[in-house]
Amino acid sequence: MKRLAAVLALALIMAGAFSLREAAAPGYQVEDPRTGETTWLVDDPDAAYHLRRVELALVSGRVPGSDRYLNHPTGSAIPWPPFSDAMFALVASALADEAAAGKSNSELGGYDEASIEAVLVHLPPLFGALICLAVFAAIWSLCDRSSTRTWCALFGAFLYACTPIAIWYGGVTRIDHHVVIALLLAIHTAMVTWSLRAKKSVDAMTFAIAAGIVAGMSIASWLAAGIFVGVTGIAYFMRALAADEERAQSGARAAILYFTAAAGITVIPAANSAWNAIQPGSLINLTNGVPRGLFAAIIPFVVIVFVRRRTSASSSSRTIAGVVAVVVFGISLALLPGFLSGAQEGLRWASRENLFMDVVAESRPLDSIELLLSKLTPLALLFPLAWLGLFPSAVRSAERAHLVLLAGVLAVMTMGQQRFGNAFAIPFACVCAVALHDVARRFADTVLRKAALVGMAAAALSVLPSARSVFQTTPDEYRDLAEWRGEVVRGLRWMRTNTPSPGPWNAPDHPQDYAVLSSWGLGHMIEYHARRPTITTNFGSFVGERNFVEGAKALIETDPKEFLRRVRELGADYVVVTPRLVSDLNSTMRIAGVNPATLFQRDPTGVKRYSPAATQSALWKLALHDEPVGSKHVRGTELVWVSERREMTSGLRPQPGLPSGPVLSIYRLTDGRDRNTAPSLESGRR
Repeated sequence: MKRLAAVLALALIMAGAFSLREAAAPGYQVEDPRTGETTWLVDDPDAAYHLRRVELALVSGRVPGSDRYLNHPTGSAIPWPPFSDAMFALVASALADEAAAGKSNSELGGYDEASIEAVLVHLPPLFGALICLAVFAAIWSLCDRSSTRTWCALFGAFLYACTPIAIWYGGVTRIDHHVVIALLLAIHTAMVTWSLRAKKSVDAMTFAIAAGIVAGMSIASWLAAGIFVGVTGIAYFMRALAADEERAQSGARAAILYFTAAAGITVIPAANSAWNAIQPGSLINLTNGVPRGLFAAIIPFVVIVFVRRRTSASSSSRTIAGVVAVVVFGISLALLPGFLSGAQEGLRWASRENLFMDVVAESRPLDSIELLLSKLTPLALLFPLAWLGLFPSAVRSAERAHLVLLAGVLAVMTMGQQRFGNAFAIPFACVCAVALHDVARRFADTVLRKAALVGMAAAALSVLPSARSVFQTTPDEYRDLAEWRGEVVRGLRWMRTNTPSPGPWNAPDHPQDYAVLSSWGLGHMIEYHARRPTITTNFGSFVGERNFVEGAKALIETDPKEFLRRVRELGADYVVVTPRLVSDLNSTMRIAGVNPATLFQRDPTGVKRYSPAATQSALWKLALHDEPVGSKHVRGTELVWVSERREMTSGLRPQPGLPSGPVLSIYRLTDGRDRNTAPSLESGRR
């Protein structure tokens, strides 16, 4: 394939990846002054909190490690490490416009909030396009020289561009660490492959340093990135035990440089992490235990170099070197302060017994064929065969072993939790493409080779329907989505400017006078759009198990007096609800420790209906109503804002005879909690 044609084809794939991700999230932009200083309707909770953290970084010059907006009133350390938000803030500081003189957001370090959003919402699609380039490079380096090498690399880039779960995570407005991790993982995979394949020692070590830097950045964005760092260590371990002495020595040195670079990148953020005081040695949050563990990973490779220099190049001496290295490594980890307890903590959080993991959609498994096909294209059915087909070459090749191990580990984790699917999409594309290459290169006959290319084209066509699904939103649906998101953002933005300030929003260490009670799923939206602290947030019990449970207990309370007592104890002055929260009553009851079986009961005709445990709960009364602003239909509260649009608990438009309510309702507590600066009801709806 001619070079120019390949470049043009790759550019077309990258442009297509960007366009798919821009089209994947319709209804996110509206020109409507009623939403305040924003035209982008960011309603992804994680993206909303990343935006808040970026703004705090722009104000103070550093990414905060803790926030009093979480887990009111004590606040909490922030689970996400700082690198991805620091990168977002750097881009925003370079490209966002300055605020106009006298504007209310001059407290935002001189930047214009709408401009910050307008810049950052397009980064995920851009990263998606760049990942295609990195995937192409990784596959190119994994394939032998042949006439189908370029075709296979282009196929892998195309497959990643069209993988639905990758499109979803890279969609416009999805400003999240997951898309950053995917970009870093793709670059890391290419760098590690080049390092392991390198014939010259200097090349192996140079690429190892580059890969180590990327690995450190990944860990400083999301601790789960340690998974692919560990897989890389195994691949380097294989090369360090190679029969060729020169190749083995360069592999061991490359591994030492790799882990040194990764540890060096994480030292400063780990030393400044608020989690050191709470979870020393943690493996699920960034602490000093992370760089210590990375430095400990250097030890087995030092042992291998030492032992092999003093023994023969026989297979038995290589085995002895490997066994000694593993034993020394295990001992060093066991001696690290807090490492073993941190490992136990990580397993506890990954367990399905963890209540928060049970209620978060991203933590649920891909446990059906329908889900696999919808998230990973029809090629997911052929992936096991492709993966097994690479095993023979993986035994002989450290770089192939790296890909096979990475794909296998991430596949298992994706089956357990969907959140790993975006990262898995990268080795998924690489495995499918490399397996196709291995099949095609065996055909020396021109006709058979052309038949292999036709098969590759058919495989590419099979993934198009999955990617096409993002274009199936009609103009009416687009407007409907924009209207719904507009109502949510509008209400929270109204709350930002029309309710008393509990304290400075841009000082994350400053105590806050009061907080907002809502379901944990609305926490980050309230923290960013309303600029108000919350009782429970999207980090769930991760940042405050007591509030996570007590907030749920308050919302399902059926006794009005008990509801007010619980809300007072939690320190909330406002309550924000939507009808959709009622549809999630099942998980809310489980969080509160109540048997969800009491949520429904059969009427005399045998029809399943909501029980009094649901219809008499505070959440039901607050969310499902037809009351105007100023209403005090729920004891001790006053309705201060209500949206024009209404919906049922399913999110559909109201139907006769079925419970419905405003898209968003905001209540102020009046029972002994009035403040001197009460909101103006004229600013609300109706």
